[in-house]
Amino acid sequence: ELIMAGCEDPFEIYVWSLRSGKCLDILYGHEGPVSCLAFCNSANLLVSGSWDKTLRFWDVYSSATTEIVETQSEVLDVDARFDGKEICCCTLNGQLQMYDPAHGTHLNTMDIRMDVMGGKNKQSDYFRAEKNAKINHFTTVCYSPNGKCLIAGGNSKYICMYYLPQSLLLRRYVSTNNKELEGVLENPNMDKLEHELNRDEMERNRDVIKLHRKQLPGVELTDFSSRRRKRAISTKSVQFSPTGLMWAAATT
Repeated sequence: ELIMAGCEDPFEIYVWSLRSGKCLDILYGHEGPVSCLAFCNSANLLVSGSWDKTLRFWDVYSSATTEIVETQSEVLDVDARFDGKEICCCTLNGQLQMYDPAHGTHLNTMDIRMDVMGGKNKQSDYFRAEKNAKINHFTTVCYSPNGKCLIAGGNSKYICMYYLPQSLLLRRYVSTNNKELEGVLENPNMDKLEHELNRDEMERNRDVIKLHRKQLPGVELTDFSSRRRKRAISTKSVQFSPTGLMWAAATT
């Protein structure tokens, strides 16, 4: 019956009625852009995460903030367990943090920077993957229907599944092996070597080059006119099926 959305500017949460389409309430309190929302059906509790390094738990029907939790880092995504007794958020410092929404207490923290770390995202990145802050965190998380597993993805080719009772990494899925995307190759230097070996063959086949490059009008073949840009691999969203036997991911 309700639709809720958070804003980057102003830092507010809007609540609409699905039947009438009217704005029922505006929730204030965050001091930074609202990055994510999650609703607990069993507890009628709304969880919001923000770049102000806080999680806020709202009672939707009373418009009151029940708890405010400090996460020590910017919150990127949040999800609630099916029974509403646990929530998980992924933060910019490369952690998965679990909290009890009823009491606002911290339950567990998992450091996942080595799990999500993939290849080099851009040719202009001068950092190694271990020190690149752009790829060492998750951007989307989702609980399994039974609440024992968690799947997460970020700005890399890996999608990780965890077993929460033991804080165990079950498996790392590879979303793609397409070398046309940035962040797929673990060692970019090998790609440069392969590119040098195939350069003569590529230069001889002008038709293939024209299909893959967006050139300036009137230019026959010049490297300075190339407007080709590789897209970086990333996972925008992950979700479990209602049975928990399958999952799906939206990636680039």
